[in-house]
Amino acid sequence: MAMKTKFSKDDFIEILLNYDFGKYKNSKLFTTGTVQTNLLLQTNKKNLDADIILDKTKVVKLKELLPYYDWWQKVE
Repeated sequence: MAMKTKFSKDDFIEILLNYDFGKYKNSKLFTTGTVQTNLLLQTNKKNLDADIILDKTKVVKLKELLPYYDWWQKVE
């Protein structure tokens, strides 16, 4: 049986101090994973230009991974 890592709100706040992801807003643990801990960490909108490291040679902006990040903007 896999062991899941448990995080508190204070853990996330401390972790975020090491990155330029903005301030902690909310988090959710996904319990359906079988091997690793899967979670969603919500910060603020200013983070859309944050670099996301996918592997050793691939880095993309967060907004590139979120196809509907600008859905709320007015169409002119």
